[in-house]
Amino acid sequence: MSLFSANGVKVRRNLLVIFFGLLVMSINSGCGGGSSGDTIEYAALGASDVTGVGATPITNGYVYRIENSVAQESGKGVDLENLGIPGAHVAQIKNVEVEILKRSAQPDLITLSTGANDLIAGDDASSFEAELRDVLSELRAISPSAVVAVSNLPDLTKLPRFQEKPDRDVTEYRVRAYNAAIARQAASAKALLVDLYSEPLEDSLVSDVDGFHPSDAGHQAIANAFMAVLKPYIPSLGGTP
Repeated sequence: MSLFSANGVKVRRNLLVIFFGLLVMSINSGCGGGSSGDTIEYAALGASDVTGVGATPITNGYVYRIENSVAQESGKGVDLENLGIPGAHVAQIKNVEVEILKRSAQPDLITLSTGANDLIAGDDASSFEAELRDVLSELRAISPSAVVAVSNLPDLTKLPRFQEKPDRDVTEYRVRAYNAAIARQAASAKALLVDLYSEPLEDSLVSDVDGFHPSDAGHQAIANAFMAVLKPYIPSLGGTP
């Protein structure tokens, strides 16, 4: 859930985006081409929840759990390109993560989680929606046949962080407005919608460290929600095993 990417000071956030963008570019500099037929190319975009923050170790994060589940379900190898950048807003996903993806392998599967950082920062839902439209349009241009799954936001107002210290920008009305925008743009891009808002949000699913990011159990719950939507499409991913 971007259950859960932390929002911070603007300058610091931008520096983090640049740093992690360069790091991801370095890690993935050897990637290229497309699916080899027996390998599924998987790209994950988003913020700190995508990188595995809150999981112990971070390789227990939900993206890595999706990678493992897709491999088990398909009987194929999965080549994960995790493009998540802590603190990223949808604009940084477009300007950094999508740009990296253009220079990498053409994905068979794309997951996208975004919106929490934008909402917490007070960004207008209509501006967020315009940026999200661009992201999804570019993803479709990169890989027209990819299975794309986009998650909406859980009810951020129920997170311990905002229960203990309410934020005027974190309201149920704004969460619903963001989720309506995500639903519209997912449908327009023929992407699958992963409905995290409807999932129960219990304290056990949230990290005790910050009351914001998913715990190990939370990461598993997010992975389960994605896999419930993705499972019917897994046989079509990649080539013949």
